Amino acid sequence: MITFIARYASYALAAGVFIGLALPWLASLLRPFLDALIVAVTVMAMMRVDWAELTQRLRKPGRLTASLVWCLLLSAPAMALLLAPIPLPAALKSAIILMAAAPPITATTVIAGLLGLDVALALMTAVLGTLLVPLTLPWIALELAGIAVDLSPLIVFQRLAFVVGGSALLAIVLRRVIGPVRLAAGKDTIAAISVVILILFAIAIMDGVTWVIIDSPGTAALYLGASFVANLVLTFGAALIFRPLDPWSYALVSGNRNMGLVWAGLGAGAPADVTLYFAIAQVPMYLWPLIIKPLVQTTSPAALPPNV
Repeated sequence: MITFIARYASYALAAGVFIGLALPWLASLLRPFLDALIVAVTVMAMMRVDWAELTQRLRKPGRLTASLVWCLLLSAPAMALLLAPIPLPAALKSAIILMAAAPPITATTVIAGLLGLDVALALMTAVLGTLLVPLTLPWIALELAGIAVDLSPLIVFQRLAFVVGGSALLAIVLRRVIGPVRLAAGKDTIAAISVVILILFAIAIMDGVTWVIIDSPGTAALYLGASFVANLVLTFGAALIFRPLDPWSYALVSGNRNMGLVWAGLGAGAPADVTLYFAIAQVPMYLWPLIIKPLVQTTSPAALPPNV
């Protein structure tokens, strides 16, 4: 089963979104566990961190620093500039900017392995980005994105710090209990469990989206189209900017953002249209491996493992 999940993870991730849409009762059933699933996938990623390798990367931090600066500090203002002249609803613009301000999803490590990209860069950017985002997102969320919520940046910071810090602490405890030898031997199992958690998250976050599609198909189509375009802009923008280095690895971390973590940070204060976008935007993100695979294979044929 572990081998099967690892081999067909790209298809399984894509299927999760459509299961949530096709079975709204299942999405509603899993919705109360959404916060727990966000924590679980964060913990699973942090358990995979090789702290010795992280220390080695930090000794030559150029590539990693560039990835973090782009994801946490530069891509959101760039997206805001691009959106300024476009006549979109204000809430939709805010949601897209928030997406661009979020750290990469921790699942980028799984996707990088599937596509033969830089797994270490994806892992370090996702983990360090998650650890640092409480310092960057609150002010972007409430200022740059222009979201009018009854929250101070400090409250958003505290919520994010609680989720991220708690996940990091739990990951450290689990690493000590399990031990480095068993962790190394079970890395495929951890990756498979991460995929399963992501599928459950995709189903849960689709709660209510099916009824929006039925009742307001125009709104759903607008949000879906905007999410595809925003994802492509983040993906190919990073590929162009970092073309001299490793375009597709940077495109991976740039195009796949952890909107669930933003959701957890904003809590009940997030506008309904923003949370709707976060749900619908999972569609292009979960389809990302299938969409980008032919390009990676064409431009870097040696990088892509067979039968992915």
